[in-house]
Amino acid sequence: MEQYNFIKEIEQDLSKWIQYFDTKTTIAGVPEYYGKDANILRTIIRSMEDVAIERGFDQLMFGPVASQQIFLDNLEYLGKRFLRNLVYTSVNGENGPTVLIPEGTMKSYDFIRRLELDKAKIFYSSFFTRNEDAGMVRNGKTRCFWQIGMEVFNHPLFNSSLEVIETAYTMLAVAGLEDAHIRITDKRILKGIVENYPENERKILMSIINKAEDNPENFKDLYSKSGGKSETIANEIYGLLKLIYANESDVLTDLTLFAKKSKKCREGVENVLSIQESLKNIVPISIIPFMAKSWDACDKLMFDGRYPGYDSAICGGGNLTYKEYKASYPKSGVGIGVTRVFDIIKSKMTTPKKLT
Repeated sequence: MEQYNFIKEIEQDLSKWIQYFDTKTTIAGVPEYYGKDANILRTIIRSMEDVAIERGFDQLMFGPVASQQIFLDNLEYLGKRFLRNLVYTSVNGENGPTVLIPEGTMKSYDFIRRLELDKAKIFYSSFFTRNEDAGMVRNGKTRCFWQIGMEVFNHPLFNSSLEVIETAYTMLAVAGLEDAHIRITDKRILKGIVENYPENERKILMSIINKAEDNPENFKDLYSKSGGKSETIANEIYGLLKLIYANESDVLTDLTLFAKKSKKCREGVENVLSIQESLKNIVPISIIPFMAKSWDACDKLMFDGRYPGYDSAICGGGNLTYKEYKASYPKSGVGIGVTRVFDIIKSKMTTPKKLT
């Protein structure tokens, strides 16, 4: 009888019940999938996982909680701002802070290190949680998202670069985003350009470049506010960033001119040209001069995936920097934002495909 009365009470004040549910039991930026939406998401995930398995990646499955230390040890890779993303929790009997896992790369490499693996091709597929700002969430950012990632450890660097790009694109295509394309660049392009600048100017540039977020106007503003003094340098880097939005023939022409000034820049340009040539009949690739995303994480190749009409990257990766275990070994990786892929799939109602 008590249960019946409770149900009747809810039925009599449904609007109050809904308000309670919305404000007390859900958290903004943590999506829920039900029925048809859950089936779409599950099909996307399985189709992508099948690609990784077909290509010889071993799946690493882990729980939602990890030691904070995994991420503290790799702030050079992640950037200090990453600490603001951590959601802290507690586990009885554990020493030191624990967190909800915010990303899979460091977890994968911690696993590789603990098992003292000499070589690995790992993929993971999981929900991750980050402490995103409420304002960012109101603008569409998620605090909980599904990501599939791959890490190639101690395989030849050029080959592993090709592998993570090709596998990521295949996953997107199999999920239904055949019109996706990959943008590639190399960190050495910018580093080679600035290496002959005065030291104080170089330090300013390298401290602000990734904060400009690929926007040449943002760069000029940050450069001036950070004490940059050279109009020549400001105009050169401004011109480089503008190439991000130029047609590819202009990009390649100007990058060739930049490459003549620096061996390091030339190595970066030659690397992306070789990657594009190797994948030209497999993956739609465009070369850009710079990419803010993953700037801290990568040391050579950087790339992302884009879809027409969608403003954000749907995947990103490159050649990784990880110094905690066999620092000199080649490493490449990529993460795919499955939650973002779902949003696109849902809007265009494309049917994910089974890998054949």
